[in-house]
Amino acid sequence: MRYLIPSIVGLSLCSTLALARPTDSVAPPPGTQSSWAAHELTGRVEILLLNPHGELDGFILDGGQQVHFPPHLGEAVAARIKPGDQVALRGQQEHSLRLRAYALRNLAGGAEIVDQGPMAPPPLPPHLRQAALQPLSAQGKVSHLLYGRRGEINGVVLDSAAIVRFKPQLAYHYASLLQVGQAVRVQGLGSENALGRALHAEQLSGL
Repeated sequence: MRYLIPSIVGLSLCSTLALARPTDSVAPPPGTQSSWAAHELTGRVEILLLNPHGELDGFILDGGQQVHFPPHLGEAVAARIKPGDQVALRGQQEHSLRLRAYALRNLAGGAEIVDQGPMAPPPLPPHLRQAALQPLSAQGKVSHLLYGRRGEINGVVLDSAAIVRFKPQLAYHYASLLQVGQAVRVQGLGSENALGRALHAEQLSGL
């Protein structure tokens, strides 16, 4: 059985190193709503998460907690945090399984990474970013479900290490089928680099 999934526009292309400062002096990023509340978390990084443009924008901890941060922090995080590292995080608990991190630190040492907003020129227009994506395919069993800020399923990680993103409407409709252990085949647009492979799903089969 095959389902068509509309492509979604990726996140910001800009990537830059974040400034470092002590954790206890960190404030929420500018523009955060007044309902924001700080949450601290420690854990071991298990899987790095990429968006379909190949930008690092999160990881999964050994306890299953999904950590998200804006892609302009991706270069700094990739340079200082690797799978297997123990990390300390501070941010907003958007969902029981998703933390929006604005301060990250490798417990083995090194400077803290703090989100102070993009410090680079504006990203390319969405249509140019979309044009840069390449046709990709992936298959394997679902090892992790990925969640959006409201708790909606917005992607999966396969046991082949591919990261698949899609719009939540289809996930809601087929939520009972999108489970850990489910074998799927995916075709779509994305990118692949030294950090891994990620794609926007356009065709999904195996459900």
